[in-house]
Amino acid sequence: MTTLAPEPGPIDSAGTRRTSLAPAAGPAWLRRDCWLAALLFAVLAATVLFFNLGNYRTLGSHEAFAAVPAREMLATGDWIVPRFGGLPRLEKPPLPYWVVAASGALFGEVNEWTARLPAALAALGLALLIGRWAARWYGPAAGYAAALVQLTSLYAITFGRKAEVDMLLWLCMTAALFLVAHQPADESRRRAFVRWIGIYGLLSLAWLAKFHYGPVLVIAPVVVFHLVQRRYRPLRQLANPIGLLVFAAAVVVWPLLVHADVPWAWEVWREETLGRALGELGHKPLWFYVPQVAWMSLPWLPLAVVAVPASWRAAWRQGDVRERFVWVWFVTQFLVVSLSADKHKHYVIPALPVLSLLAGRALGAAVERWRRGEWRLNRGTAAWMGAGALVLAISGGAAVIGRWPTQVVPVALAGSVYVAAGWIALRAIANRRPRTAALALTVQFAVPFMVVNGWIIPAGDERRPVVEFAKRHARSARSDEPLYVYRMGQDPAVFYLGPQARRIESSEELQRELARRGRLRVLTFEPFVPELAAPDQRRLLAALPLKSDGDYPKDGPRFIVELTLPPTTRRFPAESRRLPGPRLDAGQRVFDVPAGVAGLENDLPEDVRPRHGLQPHQPVAGRVQHHQVSRPVELLPRLLIDFDVGNLRQRHLRAEHPLNPQ
Repeated sequence: MTTLAPEPGPIDSAGTRRTSLAPAAGPAWLRRDCWLAALLFAVLAATVLFFNLGNYRTLGSHEAFAAVPAREMLATGDWIVPRFGGLPRLEKPPLPYWVVAASGALFGEVNEWTARLPAALAALGLALLIGRWAARWYGPAAGYAAALVQLTSLYAITFGRKAEVDMLLWLCMTAALFLVAHQPADESRRRAFVRWIGIYGLLSLAWLAKFHYGPVLVIAPVVVFHLVQRRYRPLRQLANPIGLLVFAAAVVVWPLLVHADVPWAWEVWREETLGRALGELGHKPLWFYVPQVAWMSLPWLPLAVVAVPASWRAAWRQGDVRERFVWVWFVTQFLVVSLSADKHKHYVIPALPVLSLLAGRALGAAVERWRRGEWRLNRGTAAWMGAGALVLAISGGAAVIGRWPTQVVPVALAGSVYVAAGWIALRAIANRRPRTAALALTVQFAVPFMVVNGWIIPAGDERRPVVEFAKRHARSARSDEPLYVYRMGQDPAVFYLGPQARRIESSEELQRELARRGRLRVLTFEPFVPELAAPDQRRLLAALPLKSDGDYPKDGPRFIVELTLPPTTRRFPAESRRLPGPRLDAGQRVFDVPAGVAGLENDLPEDVRPRHGLQPHQPVAGRVQHHQVSRPVELLPRLLIDFDVGNLRQRHLRAEHPLNPQ
């Protein structure tokens, strides 16, 4: 059973209806210049998505949410429970961490470039997919234009250069809708069955990326579309047994594995799904997404608006079911995210590829009319467009210099190229010189983009001082020494401290770790320094430098503090440290021998050996220094040991109170 009826046919980029499902062959000029079109698209893609990808800015907080657990997965081999600084991070499913970890494993390490690479590739895939979609519906010229529109839209550039899962999620969602919208009318039952297995596979990836968000925003417009069409039989394909089984596995298996290790995970997931929808994490007004759609669709929103009337008439007056599907897609997703209490600007982005299709259609039609001589750029229009480009360059440059006064030279360079290339492009358009116009427009976009992402944004990165501070701290520590982060949450600084970074979120846990190790190096915010230890137990090692204006960089002052145990009445050498025993289950015993306490001559019980690298039945004499202690000392709870010169005996071990250190 088909999903979308083939008649009436789609409307091509020139605004005329095609009755055949096969895409048009395309104008002669596009076939002749296909090599130039492919080259310019590749240049734009390389510039927009990959230029200076790893260095244009340091990782933001949401990027660190993916990069840190991915690095710890590679370090520990635990691909089930994501951890951020050693503590579980369960707010999101595992796909973001798996993808970044795979990228890091492929290229040798998780860094800014490998963490952002999956999003950049997903953005490129989405642009190609939208181009293919528009080419099949509106013709090759509109397909190429739609791919350019999608590639250079503000939201694609922004999220395609971030180490976040959203771009991959949107690619999976759009691909699933593509498979639904392009199901042939005469498709065999067997092929339709396989198609829906693929759709459910994409929905499974969407679930593993961001829980219910992706599947709901795909299934909802599909169901609404068939209800609007009053065609209910195609909905039976939703009951694909293998597809449902694959989706159920994605929904159930990973949470069960995590819950076995982290019993409180269910509460986190309830809050992130149902709690977020009900407003437990915040509220936004119903109209919140209206300005977000307009802003994130720039610079192509005007072209999309131009294409709206023709698309609307085709969908609701002329009965074009494909145009109707596009409108149901956009409106349904917009309403679903608007009805949710908790809103974020990027939640509505899955609906924005619709605007890329519309804008691509309008742009392709305009180019074809221009090539046929049906439209010319007169001097008045060219003057207004040139004046607009000049005003945009001046105002944008002034805003950048006002914020970062040292960036005068790169701003002047970017503005000059933008204005000069725009002037050349306008003259080429007026004289109907398409190749010159295409090259000039590419330069007008690519060169300023490279200047902005190569010089201006890196120079204005407010997190960079914090990153350099964390890197210096990491370099000053031994490679096997843990670096503790106290009450800073899931801060990006954890990524730059390296694999030895460990988070501690409570004073009690910090004191236990200090008692266990004897000395700690801790990074924390200024207000939390008094909580670390008594004044005589802490020593300031470094402080985040002030900016030139006397203020602290982003997120406030940070300090690195060394904590040491207080003096005790024990007559142990100063260098002695209690070495922790392993974590024990109920009924097990432990024997903990501090270094430098006593010379050991007697055998210890073979089932409780000290952590000095000794194997069962290995003599322990000479492993520590001689020191006489006249009375029993309680080194660990409920484990009393007696010291004499030259020997040590286990004196009392209360088996009925097993040791189980936390």
